[in-house]
Amino acid sequence: MFLRTTRPVEVPSAVVATGPFGDAKNYNGRDLYLSWYATGLLAEGHGAAPPAPPALDDAMRAQLADDVLTRLGAVLPWVASLPSITETRRVEGGWVYAEGRGPLDDARSTLHRRD
Repeated sequence: MFLRTTRPVEVPSAVVATGPFGDAKNYNGRDLYLSWYATGLLAEGHGAAPPAPPALDDAMRAQLADDVLTRLGAVLPWVASLPSITETRRVEGGWVYAEGRGPLDDARSTLHRRD
């Protein structure tokens, strides 16, 4: 999700890399990128070509944005303060390609192996 605040905020960029994970990127004090992969993983494929992602209407996008703020805010408390100063938010995404097998939130999954 891309979020713009009504005023500058001094919050750090961060990566949550254990368990279900996500990240927050503060570009310039007002424009941020927030993700929580347990919420944002809407389609998963195992073939050479990815499956078609589901179509999202406005209500689904709003629910996804709320879930990202809630779940990421549970581990990065400063994220929980953003809804009260949000000017705009956009839910957008794309594919992440990774070799490996197993659930994303399983530390034993070969998705987390680095060679």
